[in-house]
Amino acid sequence: MFLVNWRRFSPCLIATGLVMWTACQNTRSVPESVFQALEKADQVEITTSSKQVRTIVQPWRIRKAARLLRHYADGWRKPLSGTPLSDLIIGFRQGQNLLGRFGIGHDFITMGENLLWCQALDPKDRAALLDDLAVEERARPPHNKIDLFCL
Repeated sequence: MFLVNWRRFSPCLIATGLVMWTACQNTRSVPESVFQALEKADQVEITTSSKQVRTIVQPWRIRKAARLLRHYADGWRKPLSGTPLSDLIIGFRQGQNLLGRFGIGHDFITMGENLLWCQALDPKDRAALLDDLAVEERARPPHNKIDLFCL
C-alpha cells in the first residue's frame, strides 16, 4: 500500500500549482516595430469565417486602424479555456506578405497567425475600428445574430 505524508506533500503540490498557474497566465506584448509595419501596409483584407467582406486600400484607413490597434500592444494572453472565435478577421498585407492578423469579437480582440492570443476590447474602440474599416453591423432576426456588411 502506498501512503502519502500530506503534511510534507501539500507544500509541493501548492508550489507546483502556483508555478503552473503563473505559466498559464503568461502575457505578451507586441513590439512597436510591428505597429509601424502595419501602418505601411498597402491593403487590409477583411473576412468572416465564411467569406471575404472587403479589401481596404486607402492608406488613411489603414493607418487609422493600425494606430487604434497600437493601444492594445500590451496584455495579450492565451486563455486556459481557449481563445474565442472572432466575428471578423483583419489581415494587414504589403504585397503578398502578411504583416499582421487580428480578429475582432463582440468584446475581445485576438492576434497572431492562428489568432490564439487575446484580450478585452473596449466597445468604443471596436466601433471606431469597424468605422475605420467601413464595416457596419446589423442585427438579423429571428436569432439576433450579427451580420457584417460593407458601407
